[in-house]
Amino acid sequence: YPDGYEIGEISSDSIIPIFCAATVMRLKTAERLSAISDQLKNAEKEINTRWAISYNDEVHLVEILEIEDGRFSLLINGQEINFESHWKAGSPIFLARFEGEEIALRYSIKNNHYIFSYQGSQISLQVLTPKTAELNKYMPKISEEIDFSVLSAPLSGKILSIKVNEGDKVAKGSELFVIEAMKMENTICCNSESVIDKIEVSHGDNVQVGDVVLRFK
Repeated sequence: YPDGYEIGEISSDSIIPIFCAATVMRLKTAERLSAISDQLKNAEKEINTRWAISYNDEVHLVEILEIEDGRFSLLINGQEINFESHWKAGSPIFLARFEGEEIALRYSIKNNHYIFSYQGSQISLQVLTPKTAELNKYMPKISEEIDFSVLSAPLSGKILSIKVNEGDKVAKGSELFVIEAMKMENTICCNSESVIDKIEVSHGDNVQVGDVVLRFK
């Protein structure tokens, strides 16, 4: 889209897959922290089954009913939703099967906000505990936009290796860099054909979620 495009409106039904994706991502993060809670100060030690999604100044209650082999059953605003996803932290695309259809969601995480690009819209939301959601009403609103010319670190950790050089043409699925987080190696891959413009980090650098790692032309 060389001239840009209009950001479309997203319906209440269409937002449900976004809510599901954000809940799973938040849950996976909680699970990882719970697994190493003895090693991290102030880490979450219990995984909540009830969450609150803050979106467009409204709070949507989510309850996790069941999880089995990548199949999720959630109760969102009183409506039961079933879907399947095997997403892992570090994957730049959230893939899932929702009501028999495959969906692919591109996202970034900044300032504790999950920011998705979906159906021509950019959706920014938070997944909070119900108590935090209530307190969050009094916090200043943060507005973010996705910049597809950069690739930010999807999680905090140490850069173990960089698989590309500036000027390289990379295909969809190509390995870009490896980041170590919580003693696990995560390989970050390209989700579309691109050209590497600039590499902002070096081997051994420590990065935080949202730090720019690569820039694309």
